[in-house]
Amino acid sequence: MANKKPSIEDLLNALQNPATAGELPNTAETWARIGNKDSFSELNMSESELENFLKEWTENNPYSNI
Repeated sequence: MANKKPSIEDLLNALQNPATAGELPNTAETWARIGNKDSFSELNMSESELENFLKEWTENNPYSNI
């Protein structure tokens, strides 16, 4: 399945609700949620999108930086 490009509506919604733009703070709470396999429902991502997002996020936000 090809990656779906965000629509203008998706982008506008992301501006109104920044959590949907894929922003997570690099905090102990976020790392605990990752460890507990939280669904991060506020990000409005499918399971595969979330998996890819969290993989990239953990690479860019080392735990040692909190």
